[in-house]
Amino acid sequence: MPRIFISYRTDDAGQAASRLFDDLTRLFGSGSAFIDHTQISGGEAWAERLTTEAARAAVMFVLIGSGWLKAQNPTTGDRRLNEPDDWVRREIQTALDAGVLVVPVLVDDARPLTAIDLRTVPEIQKLAEKQSLQLRRKDWDTDVAHLQGLLLQHGIAPSGESALARDHQTTSALSRTYTDSDTGLMWTIRDNGKGLTWFEAVEYAKQFRVGGYSDWRLPTVDELEELHERGTENAIRPPFRVHALMWSSTTSGETHALFYNYWVGTRGTLPKDDTTNQCRAFCVRSVEPQ
Repeated sequence: MPRIFISYRTDDAGQAASRLFDDLTRLFGSGSAFIDHTQISGGEAWAERLTTEAARAAVMFVLIGSGWLKAQNPTTGDRRLNEPDDWVRREIQTALDAGVLVVPVLVDDARPLTAIDLRTVPEIQKLAEKQSLQLRRKDWDTDVAHLQGLLLQHGIAPSGESALARDHQTTSALSRTYTDSDTGLMWTIRDNGKGLTWFEAVEYAKQFRVGGYSDWRLPTVDELEELHERGTENAIRPPFRVHALMWSSTTSGETHALFYNYWVGTRGTLPKDDTTNQCRAFCVRSVEPQ
């Protein structure tokens, strides 16, 4: 059953919606996300299907482009949102009434909604009270990582990750290490088990004492990237079993640091005090040559 519903207007954010659907499907598995133009079959009662999917979703992403608010009915000239049978309006109202987490997603240069924007549509006015996220072409991977982090926070995990998330990592599990003779690096096989800010991740590595060593550290983003391997579980080389989003020691200015996203296979930049994306830490140290 799809747990992520993508709401959008075709002429406003259709391209971004399709691209996001493809990314979410790759990250969370086939059938995890719903978008109307690929998942409503010919002859199906589309109105009933849209209402059903909107009501039973765990999260609805409402993609809002620069033309979302002002979209007009070409026949009447009225604003679409003001029309009771506007399907974007009905999707959002259905989700809000059903208690679904509804998240406004601002595409490119779209601005956040205000209560005044929706004063003529009281049924969905709560949408303006919701914290919005961004989805920009120039920062696509980073913004998708933010959405991914939100989904993880709300219990939506990719295929195979649910069991891993429930596998509470004991000291003995964390103590397992792997030494790469080619690079001379010793790694922990698992991560710390929960989201951290970058500052907390650095401190976690400093306090790590597995194997009697006290020189553990966060890996650089280049070292994290070296472990990426498509076609394997969580897209990371065996024997590692880590979360998708991992902090690196590599910084970008005073306030930001780089992370690596194993599911997407890209690096990104986040504020060091970020708590929304649930980036984790696992440790590495250099091995003395024999």
